[in-house]
Amino acid sequence: MNSLKHLIAFALMIAFLSACQSTQSGKYRLHKSAKPSENPSEHYVQVEHTPTKVLNLEGYEITSEEVDSIVAWRCKDFYEGGDTVFEIGFIKNFEMDTVGYILLSGETVASAAIYQRHGIKHRWDWGDDKLNYAVVLSHNGKGFYYDFSTADEKGMKSSADEIFKCSQISL
Repeated sequence: MNSLKHLIAFALMIAFLSACQSTQSGKYRLHKSAKPSENPSEHYVQVEHTPTKVLNLEGYEITSEEVDSIVAWRCKDFYEGGDTVFEIGFIKNFEMDTVGYILLSGETVASAAIYQRHGIKHRWDWGDDKLNYAVVLSHNGKGFYYDFSTADEKGMKSSADEIFKCSQISL
C-alpha cells in the first residue's frame, strides 16, 4: 500500500514537471580572468554557456534546470569490472525526494524507481505493480541487485542475485 502511494505521488510529480517549461536554454557559469592588456590588475568576466542536462525518465524529460541536482552512480561487475552495466540515481529536490531511476547500459530511456535512504544505505525499487526489482547501495560503493520475482511465496530473499561496484559520478 505504501508503495502504491509512492507511485501515485511519483506520477503526479512527473505530470507537474511535464507541464512546466524552462525558458532558458542552459546554465551560465562566470569566470573571472586577467584581461589581456598592459595592466594585469584589470579583470573582465567571461561567460561560458553550459548545456542543459536532460534525463529521459520513461518518456518524460527532466532537465538540470528543474531540479537541484541529480545524484548518480555507475555500476560495473564487482569481480570483473569491465564496462558499465547500469547507472542508478535520484533527483535531489525537496518536492521529488523519492524519485529515482535506473538506466541500463546501451539504453537511452531510464526506468523510474522509488528511491529511499535508510541510514547510510540507498535503495531503489522498480518494476511492474509489484516492484519486483531492487538495488541497495552501501556506503562503500557495493551495490546489491535483488530480483523478487524469483523470491519465495512470502516475497523473501536472503541474498542478492548480483553484486556490483558502483562509483558516484557528476552530472
